[in-house]
Amino acid sequence: MTFVFVSGDLALDFAGTLKWRRSAAPEELLTGPAEAARWAVAAGVLSTAPRLSTVEFAGLLELREAVYRLAVAGLAGQPWPPADLRALNAAAAAPPPRVTLTAGGVRRAGPPSAAGASIGAAVAVAAVELLGSLGSLTVRECALDECTRLFVDRSRAGNRTWCGMEECGNRVKAASYRARRATGADAAGAGGGAGGADGGAGGARGGVGRGAGGARGGADRVGGGAGGGQAVGGMAVSASRQAMRS
Repeated sequence: MTFVFVSGDLALDFAGTLKWRRSAAPEELLTGPAEAARWAVAAGVLSTAPRLSTVEFAGLLELREAVYRLAVAGLAGQPWPPADLRALNAAAAAPPPRVTLTAGGVRRAGPPSAAGASIGAAVAVAAVELLGSLGSLTVRECALDECTRLFVDRSRAGNRTWCGMEECGNRVKAASYRARRATGADAAGAGGGAGGADGGAGGARGGVGRGAGGARGGADRVGGGAGGGQAVGGMAVSASRQAMRS
């Protein structure tokens, strides 16, 4: 499982580990305690993955859903759900990961007996700071209809649309490209049919023209024959008259 961190905030990235929330089959990225511990390392909360109990794991999932509901309520201008607010503040009060400087660099570790609570504390503190600053931050939901990930828009123009280009942005662009190609193919097919009809009409007109030309040619030939008959008749009359005068 590969985790992505595109929300610009630790708490929103944690909420985003449940994808496609409005779909019939949401995609769960935290499928067990080991995955939750791995997420904590990938997110930079802890330096090494702890062993989480099933109880700790369940608590983290409950916190995740509370964070998501609180964020959605805040964006909608609605009151924060009281139960979720209590759960968030309780998680934020737990001891956070301990940060120490070592020869190998910065090390972050939670108490071995309360690693889950320390992860939750880090997420909850981030959520408190985010939700308390909604008036000065631009938080949006991804514009892809199926996506429910929230993100902080820190773009210079303030017009960020998707949570991330690699997944949602590329999906939208690919769908738009397919739609344009399908529209172009339909238009080309319609044009080809019209061209064929025009070609058939042109052929018919050509055939009619040729037939008319042939008819006119035949009439001309008949007329020529009639003219020849008159000339022959005139010659015979002249010969008869000449004989009578003789």
